[in-house]
Amino acid sequence: MKILSSAVLALCASLSGPAAGQGSPSGPEGMVAAWAAAFNECNAEKLAAMYDPLATLWGTNSPALASTPEGVRSYFDRACSASPPIRVAVGQIVSRVHARYATVAGTYEFSREGTLYPSRYSFAMVDTANGWRIVQHHSSSLPARP
Repeated sequence: MKILSSAVLALCASLSGPAAGQGSPSGPEGMVAAWAAAFNECNAEKLAAMYDPLATLWGTNSPALASTPEGVRSYFDRACSASPPIRVAVGQIVSRVHARYATVAGTYEFSREGTLYPSRYSFAMVDTANGWRIVQHHSSSLPARP
């Protein structure tokens, strides 16, 4: 239960952004926008800083669950080393905020050299003293419609 609570808190944090007045995005949807901007900048340090130290990350093409700050950073280091770079555009966003916790789910589309990779995501976030932080992030390819 502690792990699930931590994951939900982390997701809430990443989607809504850091607390107001700290120069960070406000609300879960602002956190998603900030995440996408950092991804498109290929700023692994900025991306990793959006995650709670207890966060988990299932990357879109990762065979392994990242469950440490080093694992999260390593995932984004690998993603940012791709050449040419991978870009993301956020599509659908559905957010739910409950006190200090939030969940956000929706779609985004990765692209590389004109090839599009439709994907889906879910984040769980928590509002901490340092602002919203992602506690859980899952991303996977969007299945084709039947």
